[in-house]
Amino acid sequence: MKFLGIIFDFNGVLLWDQDLQELAWHQFAEQEMGITLPSEVMAVQVHGRNNQHTFHNSSLEDHYGRKDE
Repeated sequence: MKFLGIIFDFNGVLLWDQDLQELAWHQFAEQEMGITLPSEVMAVQVHGRNNQHTFHNSSLEDHYGRKDE
């Protein structure tokens, strides 16, 4: 049997990386958006969401704006 691909989700299975993910999002928000991302907002707008939602469909920019505006 020839495999065309493998999909594997390791988050929480082999490695629990939530702390690293949160740190990366906090740094991104501060450096790229010029905002401090509260944990309450992260819990609703980031956790369990894909990047499309987080960047385009969330209210992060609506509530905080961008630093270059």
